Amino acid sequence: MIAWIFLMGDGLKTVAVIPARGGSKRLPGKNLINLGGKPLIAWTIEAAIEAKVFEAIVVSSDDEKILSVASKYPNIVTSERPEYLASDTATTVDTVAHVVSELEEKGTWPDAIAILQPTSPLRSAGDITAAFELFTQQKSTVVSVCELEHPIEWSGTLENGYLTGLNDSLLRSQDHEKRYRLNGAIYICDRKSVRVNNPLFTGAPSAYVMPALRSVDIDTSFDLKLCELILEVT
Repeated sequence: MIAWIFLMGDGLKTVAVIPARGGSKRLPGKNLINLGGKPLIAWTIEAAIEAKVFEAIVVSSDDEKILSVASKYPNIVTSERPEYLASDTATTVDTVAHVVSELEEKGTWPDAIAILQPTSPLRSAGDITAAFELFTQQKSTVVSVCELEHPIEWSGTLENGYLTGLNDSLLRSQDHEKRYRLNGAIYICDRKSVRVNNPLFTGAPSAYVMPALRSVDIDTSFDLKLCELILEVT
């Protein structure tokens, strides 16, 4: 259940949900791992607070230690997710839908939901604010993206040891059309878009472009080391 702090009024319009599962196979305990002197999840919580665009910030987790870290921040709402949402097969959208359902049961109907994954610690408050402004202007789902590191034409699949699916044109990288990928840092949509077992968006969402430097998504120890290096030199 959500630990209610200040969500009982009628003025709630925007909610940030930070989904932070306790388990992680490739980098155990990653949401609490130390980065720059504080737990990984703290970077996202602090960016969400600094952005000043949310009436509520909800941290959803199955891990008591993560919820304890979140509760140390003023006006952060904590939501203890049920066991079925703590498995490897549970999706982020299902977790956020659970939070939205709890809000609705309490009579709170936000207009917009922002999903801020704690594995994107270099995403800034300014990124969140700018993405939210884009959402209000476009009135459509917004996703954060960054430029693809290499032309997609240089990629393929392996079949019996052979690389297949390549474009046979060996153009220089700068001669290929720029392409962009989701970086996982920011998703903003209206409340109705968040439903269990449904895709968060279909078609062409609005894109908020972020630089590669702030688009690192921590999933492995290499990603963590990369973040540490970026923090050292910036």
